[in-house]
Amino acid sequence: MGTEFSSSVTIAETVQFSLSVMYQHSWLTTHTETYSSTLPVPKGYKGWIDYADVVQHISGTWQTHYDDRHWGHYFWYVHDNITHPVTEGTDGQRRQIIPVIRPMTSADWRSCAMAPAKGTNAVAKKATIRS
Repeated sequence: MGTEFSSSVTIAETVQFSLSVMYQHSWLTTHTETYSSTLPVPKGYKGWIDYADVVQHISGTWQTHYDDRHWGHYFWYVHDNITHPVTEGTDGQRRQIIPVIRPMTSADWRSCAMAPAKGTNAVAKKATIRS
């Protein structure tokens, strides 16, 4: 944060007026979350850890009431499924860690620097992390 003000006035043979004003500010807010997780990945499998918001899934029938008829009805019913982030009732947890393991495909093996030779059971040395 800072301010600066300066002025200059000359009155004589030459009239001179000068004004300079400067204002600046900056605010910095940081938030850090740290999670630790171990994911054992067996031979021939691929693993990663997804990091996601805590969400709530709601499924049901929404009922809407109108004071006047709309398209011939006062009441409308719509079945829907909704997923949205949860902000309350999570004991302070805002994110969740989701470990995922699946067998490697032939495309996964080709993308590794150490693809197995036919008839061998080599272990991939590549880790994949998605967020």
